Amino acid sequence: MASVTTEAPARKPGLPFTEILVAIAIGCAIYFGVLRGMGFTEALRSLLSIGMAIVGIGLLIFIHELGHFLAAKWCGVKVEAFALGIGPLIPGLSFKRGETSYGLAWFPIGGYVKMLGQVDDPNDKSQDAQEVEQSPHSYRNKTVGQRMLIISAGVIMNILLGLLLFIIVYFFGKEEIVGKLGSISPGSPAEKSGLEAGSELLAVGSIDKPWYNDLNMTTALAGRDEQIPVKFRTPRGEERDVIVTTRKGPHDARPTIGVTQPVGNRLSRFSPQGKSPAIEWFPAGTAAFQARDEIQAIKPEKASAFIPVKNGFDIQMIEEQYRDQTLIYQVKRMEGDQAKLVDIAVAPSLFRTWGMRMTMGPIVSVSNFQPAFAKAVQVGDTIVSLNGKTDFDPLQLPDLVHRITQQGKPATLGIKRGDKTFDLEITSKDVANRGTWNESAPLGNTPMAFPALGISYSVSNTVAGVTPDSPAAKQGVKPGDVVKKMAYVNKEPKFDDKFEMDDRISWPYVFYRMQEFPPTTEYTITIADKAGEERTLEKMTTVTIPDWYYYSRGLLLEPEQRIRVAENIWDAIVIGGRESYRFVGRIYLNLYSLLRGSISVKLLNGPLGLAEMTYRVAKIGLIDLLHLLAVISINLAIVNFLPIPVLDGGHMVLLIAEKIRGKKLSETWEVIITYIGLAIVLTLMLGTVFLDLTKYAWFKSLFGW
Repeated sequence: MASVTTEAPARKPGLPFTEILVAIAIGCAIYFGVLRGMGFTEALRSLLSIGMAIVGIGLLIFIHELGHFLAAKWCGVKVEAFALGIGPLIPGLSFKRGETSYGLAWFPIGGYVKMLGQVDDPNDKSQDAQEVEQSPHSYRNKTVGQRMLIISAGVIMNILLGLLLFIIVYFFGKEEIVGKLGSISPGSPAEKSGLEAGSELLAVGSIDKPWYNDLNMTTALAGRDEQIPVKFRTPRGEERDVIVTTRKGPHDARPTIGVTQPVGNRLSRFSPQGKSPAIEWFPAGTAAFQARDEIQAIKPEKASAFIPVKNGFDIQMIEEQYRDQTLIYQVKRMEGDQAKLVDIAVAPSLFRTWGMRMTMGPIVSVSNFQPAFAKAVQVGDTIVSLNGKTDFDPLQLPDLVHRITQQGKPATLGIKRGDKTFDLEITSKDVANRGTWNESAPLGNTPMAFPALGISYSVSNTVAGVTPDSPAAKQGVKPGDVVKKMAYVNKEPKFDDKFEMDDRISWPYVFYRMQEFPPTTEYTITIADKAGEERTLEKMTTVTIPDWYYYSRGLLLEPEQRIRVAENIWDAIVIGGRESYRFVGRIYLNLYSLLRGSISVKLLNGPLGLAEMTYRVAKIGLIDLLHLLAVISINLAIVNFLPIPVLDGGHMVLLIAEKIRGKKLSETWEVIITYIGLAIVLTLMLGTVFLDLTKYAWFKSLFGW
C-alpha cells in the first residue's frame, strides 16, 4: 500500500525541479536505449508500445490501490487522498469531494491512497496525532477484521484483474503452444511410460484436447510420484493410454516427467545479434534466412522433389534422415502484404570432439512400448559390440546403427547379461521412422537415448579410448583416465561456465551441449588417472569427426502454436480461472525453489527487466500484452502478500499477531519493524535492478565482465 508524505493539493503548483530531472532522465533512457537509430515510423510504433507498456503496468498498480481505497471507504475510514499516478497532483486536474482529494499525478504509473492513521513512513508527521488516535474514522481504530479486509483488498483486486484479463484474452483468442510433445528426456518418466517425440496429446488427466501448457502445469503442480493419465497419438498414428509418474529429484525445481515443448516451422522473431535466426557458427547462420520465415518444404540435394513439412518435428526428421546432404529449404517470406517463396541451401554439419571415447554403461531405462524386435533387451544389460567390433563410440551408436541399416545391411548388437552374451539383429525395417538421438536430447544427469530400440543407456566419464593426433591425445589423455571437472570460456559471444562431473551432470549432456558452442571455444578439463592423481588440461579445443553428421543445421525455430479461442463466454471463464489458479501455484513453486537454491537468482527480473519484457510483448500485440499483464497482476498480488514488513503481507502478519495478543504492538516496535521492512524492500529492489543491469552488454563492459 503506497502513501505520500504531504497532502498533494497543498503543494506548490507546477512540476518540481526533481520531477523535471527524472522526466529528462527517463526521456534520455528511452531515446538512447530504444529509439536511437530508428526511422520516424518505427520510432512512432516503438513509442506507442512504450506507452502501452507504461499504461498497462500503471493500471495494475492503480487497481491494487483502488482495492485499498474502496475497502477503506466501505469500512468508514477517512481517505485523505487518492490519485491516479505518482508524484504531486497536476494543478487544475485535481479536486476535493468530501474528505478526499482526487487527482491526476504527473507520472501516470500506478496510483496511491492515503488514509488517516495508516502511514508507512515513520517520519510522516502530516497527520494530526490526536485525530489519528481518537477519530472513529482512523484506520488504527478499526477492528482487526476491518483492517485485514482493507489490507487484503489490493491483493484481491489484482487476482480478480488477472482473472478478468485471462477471460478477455481467451475470449478473443491467443496464440498458444499446441498439444504436442517435443523431445523426450532419456531415462525420464515420459520415456519409460512410452511417450514419443512428435506425438499429439489427446487427453491429460480430466482435460480433453489439451494444449502443451495443460500438460506442463499439471506436471509442475503435481506432487512427487503422482500418477497422471495421458492419452496421445504417435507420429505413426498409434493411439495410446499411459500413466506417467512424476519425478522430483534432489536437484529438480519442481516435479517433472521429462518432455519439452514442440517446435514449429516458423523461424524465431528474435534473431541473435540482429542477424539470421540461426546459431551463427552453424551452416544456417551464414544462410539468407530472415526472422519469421516459415519453412514450407525441404529438398535433399540428391532428391528430385521437395518434401512438405508442417512442423518442427517434420523438419528435424528430414534433417536427421538426410544429415549428410545439403538441404534446400523452401521458406515463405512476407514482404509487406505479399508472400513469396524463397529457396535457401544449407550445408551439412559435423559433430566435434576432443578425441576421447568414453565407456559404455548398462541399459538404465526401457520404454513400456519397446519395439517387438527389441523386447529381449532389459534394464541392466550392456551393449558390448556392434557387428563384432568393440571400439565403437557409445554416443555414436544410434547413428552407426542407422547408417548401417540405411545401406541395406543388418546391424548386430552384442548384448551382455551377467556372464552370458547374445546377439540382437536390427534391420532397416526395424528402425524406419523411429529417429536417432535427436528425439531425446540429453539434459543434465540423463543417459544416452536410443529411441529406435526404446532404451536408454549410461555413458560414464571414464575414458575408454583416445583418437590418435586428437586434442586429447596431444595432451596425454590415456584410457582409464576419469574426467572430474570441466570449464569453458569463449569471448565472442561470451560463454563462461563450469561444472563438476557429479550426480547433476552426465557425459552425454556434456558432449551434446558442447556441439552448440563455437568451434573456437577453449575448454579446461580436470582429469584423474588410474592412481587418482589429478591434472588439468588447459586450452582444449575440439575437432570435427569425419562422417559423423550432426542433424541440426542451427536453425532457431519458434514453438508450434495456433490461436486458442474459447468456445463461449463460460468456456473463457473456465480457462481464465484455470490459468489464474495455475499461475498462483507456479509463483509459490518458484519462490520455494529460489529459497532452496533450485533456481538461480539470476533468473529474476527487476523493474528494468519487467519494463523491457512488457515493451517487447507490447510490440507483438494487444492480446499478448493483456496476457502478460494478467500474469504480472497475479505476481504483484502474491509478492505483495509476502510476510515482509511494509508490504501488505507484513501488515497482515502484524494484524494476526494483534488478534492473538489482544492488543496492538507499541509504537516503538511498529517503527522498528517498519524500518526493517523498508530496508528489506530497498535491498531487494536494488538487488533486482543490479541483476537487470548485468544482463546488458554495455554494463558488463564497464567492469570488464
